[in-house]
Amino acid sequence: TNDQSVISLYHHRIIHGKTNSEFYPYDLITRGEFAKILANTYTLTGKRAQVSADKIIFKDDINISKWAVESVSIVAGLGLFVGSQNNEFEPHKSITKEELISVLLRLYDIS
Repeated sequence: TNDQSVISLYHHRIIHGKTNSEFYPYDLITRGEFAKILANTYTLTGKRAQVSADKIIFKDDINISKWAVESVSIVAGLGLFVGSQNNEFEPHKSITKEELISVLLRLYDIS
């Protein structure tokens, strides 16, 4: 992509492509990808809310990609992301508008 906003977020290490050379700008964002973006953004702000000392365990932890494990732990520990009714994170499922709004409202509340 040549979009300057995307390039800026890339240089600030907030977003990454699917590969080293491809961004896939029209793909849906998964919950795991958004957890990574959110954790990267939160870290960049320098804010430090109290992260839960207890590791949040989801039933589907094994399905969380290695590159997203730490980010999922951060956003879950901050209380920004919660699991499904079955206590699953569902990392490969696309994030819905409703989930996105809920996460952003929680972020606003801790800021």
